[in-house]
Amino acid sequence: MKTSANNFSETRPHPVILATCTGCGRCVAACRFQALSLTTEQENGYGCKRAVLSAGRCTGCMDCLPACPHQALEEPL
Repeated sequence: MKTSANNFSETRPHPVILATCTGCGRCVAACRFQALSLTTEQENGYGCKRAVLSAGRCTGCMDCLPACPHQALEEPL
């Protein structure tokens, strides 16, 4: 029986994105489930970039944590 990513998202914890995120995109590149993306502060595309998580795609594998050079991702408590 296969389990979809959506089923994982209900049972496994998701990484927490901290305020120290610089929007470098390394976590986005490390996520094989495309659960992370970058967004800007303003809707017009201006401002600082920041990682955002799509909880429905996240499996909780935490492969993104070691990819971040700023330790801006952590496991939830």
